[in-house]
Amino acid sequence: PTPTPTPPAWCPLGFGGEQTYTGSTSSNPRFTLKIVINPANVLQGNTQQVTITIQPTDGSPVTSVILTVFTDSAYPEGPTGPRHPENVTAGPVSLSLVSGTGLDGAWQGSWTMPNTATYCINFQESIIISSASGTSGTTLSLR
Repeated sequence: PTPTPTPPAWCPLGFGGEQTYTGSTSSNPRFTLKIVINPANVLQGNTQQVTITIQPTDGSPVTSVILTVFTDSAYPEGPTGPRHPENVTAGPVSLSLVSGTGLDGAWQGSWTMPNTATYCINFQESIIISSASGTSGTTLSLR
């Protein structure tokens, strides 16, 4: 008999080091974003630093930024199934304003990849931004 292949314990991304992404939230209030993650290919037990430069489009200062990480465990039904928010890999992490202001500032935080986590199928970082105008967010899908 042929043994059933088992998935590798770790499935690295095809890129590593510091990665930069730009975009905006899709709902109101809208925010323009520059997201820098380092390293992108965060290994089990290691830490990723996330820096997000945010500019609100309506002139209402950002008051908080929350990051939550979801990997394979958040999708127990597989890659096409629904995300189970209770199966968080890391977070929620409150990012801190490290430079600038709520109108044009860099928010930073870090999180550690659990030793039991994998991202062979899914790796997403959910970002929720709040201001006096309300709350909106985006998801950075790395896999």
